[in-house]
Amino acid sequence: MVLLMIVSVGYLPLVLPFLVKGVSVDPLKIAKSLVLLMMLPLAMGLVVKARFSNMAAKIQPPLNRIASLTLMLLIGLLLVTNIQNVISLFGTRGILASIVFLAVSTAVGWLMGGVEATTKTVMALGTAQRNIAAALVVGGQNFTDPRVVVMVVVVAIVGLLLLMPLARFFGAKAETAASSAPEVVQAEQKVARGAGR
Repeated sequence: MVLLMIVSVGYLPLVLPFLVKGVSVDPLKIAKSLVLLMMLPLAMGLVVKARFSNMAAKIQPPLNRIASLTLMLLIGLLLVTNIQNVISLFGTRGILASIVFLAVSTAVGWLMGGVEATTKTVMALGTAQRNIAAALVVGGQNFTDPRVVVMVVVVAIVGLLLLMPLARFFGAKAETAASSAPEVVQAEQKVARGAGR
């Protein structure tokens, strides 16, 4: 996530003008948004975890729940305040485009993740995850059409609906592999002992 945030600050201003004509991107506004909304809280959390690990372990579960609830509340409020624009997206293939975009991003991350399953999983989810804070800054700053911000929110919602179950699936698969690993090792040892005889 930190790498994605840092790269977004330099990458977006260079690439967006080539992809969308007439777009100018202020890297300082993007950087300010990312630093204040993501990097500063992340840094504070890492400091608390490093210095007060017991307290961090106690407050992590409720803070995770609060963060998830506030994110859902934000997305819900954006949808409610832009409901007409959201409804106008139906029939435009905007939702289908976001599904295809996220699916392709996930596949690219998986294919580029190397050979180790855990790395492939992280790359797949990380590649598909959108930097919504940066996208909202760019969309709100450079476009007068409110449907741009609505499309960013729709991609965020579709991303949550697709990536959360996928992350749970990967997690369950990793737990199954971890729990069966001792049995596999024991079976291999038995085979090796049998071959030695």
